[in-house]
Amino acid sequence: MEATYHLNPGELDEKFLKAMQTLFLHHRVKVTVEIESSDETDSIRSNAYLNETLMRRLKNVEDGLVREVNLSDYQPDA
Repeated sequence: MEATYHLNPGELDEKFLKAMQTLFLHHRVKVTVEIESSDETDSIRSNAYLNETLMRRLKNVEDGLVREVNLSDYQPDA
């Protein structure tokens, strides 16, 4: 079993540790700490599907296949 938690250092408290002990009762665990980048580019590029989607959309822009839309044209009158 694998679980990933995204949290701030202040959330690493006794309550969190107790929850981990309950979740992984009778199992040995490995804890890895990684600093998350605020830049989502690394996450997108490391995911094959998301990276392919991004590259396809960038090519669409370069090829002029994207048109500008004014969102106020689609909003009801206030």
